[in-house]
Amino acid sequence: AAEGEEAEEKKQKKEGEEGEEEEEVELPPPPLTGPACRLGAGTAFMDNKVFLFGGDATHDDGQNLFTNILSVGTIALEKGANAKGIEKGDDITWMNPEVTGDIPPARSDFLMTIMDFGVQKMIVVYGGFDKHGNVLDDMYCLDTEKFEWTCMYASDASTMPPLPISAFVQKRLFTISGSRSTYDDVRVLDFGKISEQSQFVPKMILRVTEELDKLQAFEAEALSDLGINPNDGDTEDRQREMLLQVNSCIYKFKNESESIELQLDVLRDAIGLLKQTSNMEKSENQMSEVAEQWTE
Repeated sequence: AAEGEEAEEKKQKKEGEEGEEEEEVELPPPPLTGPACRLGAGTAFMDNKVFLFGGDATHDDGQNLFTNILSVGTIALEKGANAKGIEKGDDITWMNPEVTGDIPPARSDFLMTIMDFGVQKMIVVYGGFDKHGNVLDDMYCLDTEKFEWTCMYASDASTMPPLPISAFVQKRLFTISGSRSTYDDVRVLDFGKISEQSQFVPKMILRVTEELDKLQAFEAEALSDLGINPNDGDTEDRQREMLLQVNSCIYKFKNESESIELQLDVLRDAIGLLKQTSNMEKSENQMSEVAEQWTE
């Protein structure tokens, strides 16, 4: 009986140890101060900023781990009015912004590029390898103003060729095998169709609507200010205030007219692109109202 009890205790102890192993969770990665030393990371440059993502990074405690941390370096261009671009010795201030949305898993040796979606330019990340050496077949888009990630496409990589090599060509993603000498295994993803199946299009439609609403509010406020007659003021001080308000509005119009004209052109192009896959009648009508009001 004693031997039976002892055997039962050993069995329970073994099962408990196995349960602990199954419940073992992966510890959060140690801190990483950007940019850090990274292998296989992705980089992109836009608006005097360097965007550095992923790679096999050396963390603050010395460990080399795959990461999905985004580091952004802002380049200080203080070379006067004749400056033509970035030069050796320019100061770069690095930060790791807080990101939201569908944050991509850690990866290395992936594709990272900038794409123009009409309303704004965004950073696109595709593929690569995870820390176990598995091929990744997914695509993420980063809004560089909100630092928000959106997953545009993801699969189990079962259709990927061996050792894939990928490139974007006119908003199509071409992937070939890096282990073969022939091009009989070419995979093509249409970026437009991918964006239709993701949350990207609804977000861009919302962005267009928000920009049109802002322009309409600006025009309404400006027309209200321009309709002020300073002579209606009951005192000289009030008349002076009203005149300054009108002059301020005129100055603002002249100062921002070029940027607003450009914004209107960008919104027209964005609506033209989005209407290929979505009903943009409401936005088109609003665009016509905004453009007509601006002309007046």
